[in-house]
Amino acid sequence: MNIPVSALRLGDLDLYRPMEIRPIEYCGQLASLVLSKIYSSTAPCMLVDILTARFGLTDEVRAFVRKTNIPNLSTFMGKSVLDETEISYIGDYNGDASEKEVQQFVQTCDLVIHIGAFNNEINSGKHTLYNGLHPESLIIMNHENIIIGSTKFDVGFVPVLPKIVSNLNPSKLPQFTIPRMEHRIEETPSTAAITQSQLLSSLQKFIQPNDTVVDSTFISQ
Repeated sequence: MNIPVSALRLGDLDLYRPMEIRPIEYCGQLASLVLSKIYSSTAPCMLVDILTARFGLTDEVRAFVRKTNIPNLSTFMGKSVLDETEISYIGDYNGDASEKEVQQFVQTCDLVIHIGAFNNEINSGKHTLYNGLHPESLIIMNHENIIIGSTKFDVGFVPVLPKIVSNLNPSKLPQFTIPRMEHRIEETPSTAAITQSQLLSSLQKFIQPNDTVVDSTFISQ
């Protein structure tokens, strides 16, 4: 239905909202708070999401992984942000849509650091990303705010993540194990001539190192 609507009422809207710049000291204090949570944890993991790349922090998060060796996972939309050849890389995590072994691992972590969080239905397993996780075990970072447990800080992760990486003291890191996952494609009942499980299994055997794969978010929906 095409009905003309006057745009005059939009004239009073302020659509420009500049990013608030926080003092360096404040960002440093927030970085120290995040680090203290990491140092006091016994089983941390890192969940890396698409906004990490969108805000130019891929190098920082990869450096964070290398310096800590904290087990790390990708969301569906966060694929390619992490270096999946790192020994600490676990796999993909998408809430209830994850492999059961991967989901069980995440749910046993006492600290889950979600970097570059972008929660939507597809990217969060239909909003089940934090199922089975205690709210106080979560650190959630994006461009608008950082949430540590039940406390929300109105500062984005762009100035804070580099501080976390640079201020990290490896000698204070907890001793933790990196689990080895045997990733399996679960067979799902289907009457189709070619099932999704068969297609994904064939792709795993077909794709070779250095191949280029162009993918869509919806390919396995």
